[in-house]
Amino acid sequence: MPAFTESEIETCSLDELKQLGFSYIPGPSIAPDVETTEELFTAEPSVPFREPEKRESYWDVVLKSTLEEAIERLNPEIPAAAMQEALKAVLSVYSPQFIAANKAFHKMLAEGVPVTVRKDGQDRGKRICPVDFQQP
Repeated sequence: MPAFTESEIETCSLDELKQLGFSYIPGPSIAPDVETTEELFTAEPSVPFREPEKRESYWDVVLKSTLEEAIERLNPEIPAAAMQEALKAVLSVYSPQFIAANKAFHKMLAEGVPVTVRKDGQDRGKRICPVDFQQP
């Protein structure tokens, strides 16, 4: 069986996501030390509805404002407190085992982030979708 490198898997995954309609912006284009926004658009077409957010530091692996905007846009019926709960959950995924953290993060992306919403005087479980897989 042939061995695949991480780079080959990443390239294949990005190609598949682009075919599904997702936009891709290379990491170096949103690096904190990029001086002008012109550099953001050189490698790939960007998100059509706005200029991409830059990382505040190299430690940022999630673009917080972009994620927060997506949560609000995709879940307009959810109260703001529950949206903030979901945002906090996604941003605080941690496990000493890298694979466990990746699985937890993937589950939230694929199945939604579980939150509690108060409706008609009762607490109810809801799932907040951070990604729109139907209309990327």
